[in-house]
Amino acid sequence: MWYYGKRMDTFAYALNMMFVHAGIGKIPYLDCIAKRNFAMCCQGQPVGWFKPCITGEGAVQELNQHIFHDHQVVRCMEGIKLDKGGMRQMIRGGCVIGPLVQEPAIRHLKYKMYRGAEHYIVMSEDSRGRIEVSDPLGTPIWFVDDEECISMLQAPGVSIIWLDPAESDVYGEIDWYEVVRQGFEYHWRCARREESTEQFRYVEHYSGNSSAHLGLHMALNCYVLRLGEVVDLLNPVCGQMINVGEITELFREMYRIKYTQEVERLSDIDRTVWETLYEQFKISTINKSRKM
Repeated sequence: MWYYGKRMDTFAYALNMMFVHAGIGKIPYLDCIAKRNFAMCCQGQPVGWFKPCITGEGAVQELNQHIFHDHQVVRCMEGIKLDKGGMRQMIRGGCVIGPLVQEPAIRHLKYKMYRGAEHYIVMSEDSRGRIEVSDPLGTPIWFVDDEECISMLQAPGVSIIWLDPAESDVYGEIDWYEVVRQGFEYHWRCARREESTEQFRYVEHYSGNSSAHLGLHMALNCYVLRLGEVVDLLNPVCGQMINVGEITELFREMYRIKYTQEVERLSDIDRTVWETLYEQFKISTINKSRKM
């Protein structure tokens, strides 16, 4: 299987591994298409900060809308109960499993400090009938038995994502402008929630101990990676290089909080980042309408 890694959150990497395995090919900006980069939420200590607001099932529906023009090509089910025969049939063509609570191959201490970057893996069956697992975090291939596979599939909160082979040939051109427009709409809806990155009370949930401080480092890295992809997507959508100077400075302010631990500033910086990005998008929309 084609292997691609690595990044803190592996949803997009795992999905692209499955798409390539199925002959569809790699698709850019999957986390943006799925709205995972457009709205994040925070819970408790930094270990749970900046997770995608959208569920796995919701993300899959966005992929179907924008990539496959509302055909239900990508399927998702949480808490699936399978016997060995059903499990084998499900994974034979390749499927994605996650988000995992525990890393199945290599135990990473850092994931005890931060879980906001969700962990997805790919399962398939090789030519000898063995269950092959690929982890974009850094383990291209290892093998599990039937019991281990079923245990991962039935873990709480874990979903299985697979492709309907009968529908997989309907892949068409993506309307990137619509991806971004709907992404911003989704962001503003989510921004009203108490657990949103704009409304969350960071100071009340930050203990300041060493574990929280390490978690803060990784959480802010994850935030900038997610928003950086939105910035990258805005360039082709706007039809010009957007002014990234102000965004870059805001990202620098985010990074400084790793060391100053001034978590009370996060809400305001986050709000300013999104307002600045949206302003760039609106300006490009106005300029395009004037040229028509």
